[in-house]
Amino acid sequence: MLQRDSFPCSPALMGRAGRARQAWRVAALLAGIVIPSTGWSQEGCFSAPVAGEAGQTRHALVVGVGRYASASVDRLPGPANDAQRIYDLLTGPNGYEFPAANVCKLVDEGATVAAFRVALRELARRATAGDVAVIFVAGHGSQVADLDGDEASDGLDETLLLHDSRTPGVGDLVDDEIQELLAAVQRKTPHVTAIFDSCNSGSVQRGDALARFQPPSGVAPVPAPPRTPPDRAVDGVVGELPGLVVFSAASDGTSALEVDGKGIFTDALLTVLSPVGRQPLTYAQVARQVPHLIAARSYQIPYFNGDLDKVVFGVSSRRRPVSLEVKSLTPVITLVGPPIPGIGVGAEMRVYDGAAGGSETGDPGQAKATLVVNSSDGVNTTARVVSHPPGAAAVKAGDLAVLVRPGDAFLKLRVRLRPAAEPQGLSAEVASGIRSAVQENEESRMSVETTAEPADLELSAGAPGEVDLRESGGVLLSSFTGDCTGKLVAEALWQLARQRAVLQLRGEGGTEFVDGETLRVEMVPADEQTECAAGPWIQAGVGSDQIVPLCHRWRVRVTLSASSPRPLLIGGLALSSDGSMFGFPRAGVQKLDPGKSCDFTPKFEGGFPLERPEYLLVFGTQETNPVPWHLLTATAKERGPGEGGSLYRALHRYFQPGARGTSVVFEEVEDTTWTMSSMRYRVRTPDAFGSRLLDKDKTCDPKASCGRLPVARLEAGRAGDELGHYVAQDGEILYAGVPGDDERGRRAGSVQVFRRADGRWSNIRTLRAGETGAEDAFGTAVAADAETVLVGSPYADSPGHSAASAVVVAEPGIAPWSRQAPVGRAGVVYVFRRDHDEWTETACLV
Repeated sequence: MLQRDSFPCSPALMGRAGRARQAWRVAALLAGIVIPSTGWSQEGCFSAPVAGEAGQTRHALVVGVGRYASASVDRLPGPANDAQRIYDLLTGPNGYEFPAANVCKLVDEGATVAAFRVALRELARRATAGDVAVIFVAGHGSQVADLDGDEASDGLDETLLLHDSRTPGVGDLVDDEIQELLAAVQRKTPHVTAIFDSCNSGSVQRGDALARFQPPSGVAPVPAPPRTPPDRAVDGVVGELPGLVVFSAASDGTSALEVDGKGIFTDALLTVLSPVGRQPLTYAQVARQVPHLIAARSYQIPYFNGDLDKVVFGVSSRRRPVSLEVKSLTPVITLVGPPIPGIGVGAEMRVYDGAAGGSETGDPGQAKATLVVNSSDGVNTTARVVSHPPGAAAVKAGDLAVLVRPGDAFLKLRVRLRPAAEPQGLSAEVASGIRSAVQENEESRMSVETTAEPADLELSAGAPGEVDLRESGGVLLSSFTGDCTGKLVAEALWQLARQRAVLQLRGEGGTEFVDGETLRVEMVPADEQTECAAGPWIQAGVGSDQIVPLCHRWRVRVTLSASSPRPLLIGGLALSSDGSMFGFPRAGVQKLDPGKSCDFTPKFEGGFPLERPEYLLVFGTQETNPVPWHLLTATAKERGPGEGGSLYRALHRYFQPGARGTSVVFEEVEDTTWTMSSMRYRVRTPDAFGSRLLDKDKTCDPKASCGRLPVARLEAGRAGDELGHYVAQDGEILYAGVPGDDERGRRAGSVQVFRRADGRWSNIRTLRAGETGAEDAFGTAVAADAETVLVGSPYADSPGHSAASAVVVAEPGIAPWSRQAPVGRAGVVYVFRRDHDEWTETACLV
C-alpha cells in the first residue's frame, strides 16, 4: 500500500481557533486530498466551453501527481490512474455527462504549481450561477511553518505538492491560497464539490500499501498573492461557502493509502458512484455507503461534510451504470470496458439486456444470468455462466455485465510474519508453527496468506512468550500466548478475513430499496446499565458515528422505511477491530413491517479495544429469501449451505475463496432484491485516561495533555505490563488491571489503585494476591463497589498449601467458600475488602 499524506489528519483541523462552523478550511480539506497522476501532461484544459441543459453547465478540474521533479519527493504510481478513472467517470459512457471540453486534467509534468493556479482560476472564470464545479486532487500533502499566524494550535500550514514543488524557487502550495482559489469558484456558483484522496499524517509505507505522504522540508512555501478580505473571516477562516461539499480520504489521524497503483478511497467512490439506483444518488448516500467499503481494506477513516442532501454532481438523469459489456460468446464469454474496482478471478457479475437501464440493472430478478470471472487483465475479462433463470433470454453480445461481489483476491488477507533478524521478529520455530496452523485450519487456509513481504497485517514478537498482531501501521489489534498460539492466531486471522468479505457486500435493491436509507440503523442505550459504565451516553443521529462510553450497554435499533413496498426479514453483524464478530438475532431473522422499528434482544457492552472504529451491518431480505446472518460468523462446516435461501447459499460460497463457480447450479437463482445499511462506532477511552488509550506501546508526548495515569513504578521500558487492560471505577477510586506486571514473576500481574482529587489522579496503592506467581495474569478483569474489589487471575493454579490439603477462606460474616487441591491454570477470582485507603485480601473463588 502507498500512503498519501504528510500531516495529521484530524477533525481538529476543522476547529482550530474557533473554526468549527460550516466555513471550510482547506486544512481540513487536505485531510483527505488525493492527487491522481497519470503518464499524461494535460488533457482538455480547457477547450471551448460546452453549455449544459437548463442553464446548468458542468465543469471539473482533475489533478493527479505521482511524478515529481524533485528527487527528494517520493513517487507514487497511483494518482495518475485515479485521475484517469475519475476523468472517465465524469466524461465517459454511462458516466456523469461532463463535456470533455469542460474538464481540465492535470497530471504529473503538467500539474505544476502555476498550471494548478491557472486551471482553478479559469474554472472560476467560466462558472456561472447554477453551474456545477468538481475539483478532484490526488497525491502527496505536507506541512510548512505558518506564514501569517492563522494556525494558532500548531503553527503549521498544510500544503499540497505539485509536480515542481520543492525545486529551486518553487515550494509547496499552501492551504491558505487553496482556500482562496476555492472561494473564488464558490462566489460564482454554490454547487462546488471538492474531493481529496490524500492525507497529511502517517509514515511513507503501511504494509503493502503506500501512503500519499511527504515529510515537511525546509523549502519555503509558494508565495501566495495578496488576499482579498471578502474571501476570509477575520480569524483567517474561509468565509461561509454555502453548498460546498467536501470528501476527504482520511481523517482522525489515519492515512490515505493506495494499493496496486489505485487509491483505496477512489476505489470505494467509484464502486458507489458507478451503479444506477431507483432515485438520483445523493452525497449523503455516498457518505453512508463508502466507509464500510474502505474499512474492508484499510483503517483509514474518510470524511464527508457540507450540503450532503444534494444530488451527486447535479446529475439526476443517469440511465445506465458504469459496467462491462459482453463482446463475444465463444470460445468463452469475453467482456470489455473500464477497469472496475473488484474485478478479478472469482468475481460475480449479473448480465442484463443491452437495452436495460435505470434501477432494473440492480435487480437480480431482471438478470439474464450470473457469471463468475475466469480471468481479467484490465482490458479483457473472460467469464462463465454459473446461473441462468428458467425462461430468461440467452446472453448476447452488447449485454451489460454488472459487478455484484468482488473477486477472490479482494477477500484474501495477507499477513506478514516478521523475520527473526528484525527487531521483535518471530523465531523460526514460532513462525513455522503459525504457518502450519494457518494451513491446518480449513477457513484460514482459504482466506489467509502468510508472507515475509509487507502485507495488510503483521505478526511479531511481543512480551516474552507472546505474539502480537498489528495493523500495518503498528496499531496493536491482539496478543496471543500459550501452547495453542498458532491455533489462536489462525482463528483470529480467518475471522478478520471474513470481516473483509462482509464489509465489501452491497445490496441489490433494484426499484424497491436503497442501501443506507431503506433500513435506518442506530445504537440505543440499554435500560439497565452496569455500575462501571463510564460517562453519559450522547445519542448520535441515525446512521451517524456513535460514541460508546466504556462498559455502557446498548442495543441495535432498526427501522424499516415506511416507503418500503414490503416487509423484510432483518438481521445483522457486529464487527470488532480485534476480529471478533457477533450475528443477531441469535437464531433466525426478525420480520419487520414498513414504518416499524425493532430493538434487537442481545445487549452489547462497550469494551476493549478502545478508540478503534467498529462496524454494525444490518441487512434486509424478502421473506422468500431468508438469511440466518448469525451463521455467517461460523465456519463453512458449521453453517452448511442449506439453512436459508439463494442469497444465503451464494454468500456461503462467497466466503470460500476459490469455491465460486466450481460447479454450475443453473437452478440456483438469486431473483429477489435485498438491501443493507451500516454504521460506525467506537468505545471511548474513559476521561480518567484522557484522549489516549493506555496501550503498552503508546508513548506520551510531554507537550500534549494525554491524561496518563501517573504510575511511577511503570517507567518507560516496562513493555508488556498492559496497564489498563481492564478498569473499574467506584466514585473517586479507580482500579486498573496490570496483568503483565512482572514484579512477582513474569506476568504475575497486579492492580493499581488511583484516587481523583481536584481533577488529578494519584496512584495510592498496588494490590497483589498472596499466592500469585508467574503467568497468573492477576488483574486481567476487575470489578468493584464501595467496599469490595474482585480481581480475576485467569491463568492461576487454584491455590492450596499442598495437593493433599483442602483450604477454606471466608470473608467475615459470610459463609465460607471451599476449595480443593490446586488445579493447574484453572483460574481464580480474588476478593479484597476495602476500608478507607486499605485493602485486605479476604477470599478467593475457585
